[in-house]
Amino acid sequence: MDKPVTQTDIVNGLRELGLRSGDIAFVHSSLSSFGYVEGGAKTVVQAFLEVLGPDGTLVVPIFRRYFWEGPDQVWDWDNSPSFMGRISETVRTWPGVHRSHHAPHPIAAVGPLAEDITERCNITDFGPDSPFSRLLELNSWIVMVGVGYNTCTMVHLVEERMEVPYRNWQNLSGIVIEN
Repeated sequence: MDKPVTQTDIVNGLRELGLRSGDIAFVHSSLSSFGYVEGGAKTVVQAFLEVLGPDGTLVVPIFRRYFWEGPDQVWDWDNSPSFMGRISETVRTWPGVHRSHHAPHPIAAVGPLAEDITERCNITDFGPDSPFSRLLELNSWIVMVGVGYNTCTMVHLVEERMEVPYRNWQNLSGIVIEN
């Protein structure tokens, strides 16, 4: 049986990658890619927060496929869970978390810049008024843990800016419950 992964192991690994106190990390992740983690997803989140320190901000996607399957879908800003994995869901419910307001592609953030990043009222998912643009402006880290680059949300920001022909605008509708 393999040795369990501890918070210290994760902290050391993140620091070895170059992540430092005060950084902003936009994390896409797979908990199972770590192997057995003592304490599960909570340990991973605590490790990131330890490395980022009190001046750093942790950001994760908390996506679902809202409104793609018809206007009767409901997105509850406070209660709809993330379909992006256990780490993402753990951040979504973390004390002091801030969540963005865009139902198809919401994010959750913890740290001093969390509100700055999430409070944008963007019209398009990845436009210049989006949290993703703000992450770029802030020179955020993009951290991929156990997932391929094809899951990196920031590629859509580049696609929108470059106006690639395969991205198109779609009007989606549904029910949003906020507060």
